[in-house]
Amino acid sequence: LEVLALEHGPGARIGVEEAEAAAQSSEREVWGLGDALVARDRSAAFRAYLELRDQGEAVARLVPLMVRRVREVHEIATRLERDEPVQQIKAEVGGNPWVLDKRIAEARRGDARSLGRALETLADLELQTRGMGDSTDDTATIRAIGRITAVS
Repeated sequence: LEVLALEHGPGARIGVEEAEAAAQSSEREVWGLGDALVARDRSAAFRAYLELRDQGEAVARLVPLMVRRVREVHEIATRLERDEPVQQIKAEVGGNPWVLDKRIAEARRGDARSLGRALETLADLELQTRGMGDSTDDTATIRAIGRITAVS
């Protein structure tokens, strides 16, 4: 609401359409951040993160969403590397078929080891953003994104 108020100015009447448009924009950016992390696309990840922060998204909300996405793809990548049949993975993971196909494609382009390291980095980020670090949340997050998207 604060972002909408700043965007539309004092005394503006904000309706359902404006609120939904703002929410959809933010959600698309969150998905974009997840896409960029699992693809290890550094520039896209930084861009998505900075746009989300500019929209007023809190780091505390973003970290669990990043963890969830990386964890989903990591689980599938691990199973694919164990040569589990895709149909079995689909049946056991469940969910929206289009999204599941997308996660499987992401897992095939990545590898379980890199995704596992990304989860470790995100676990460390979560600690740092809960007061156990010596830098700001933004600095810690930018460093984490850099480590996750680094070419190894």
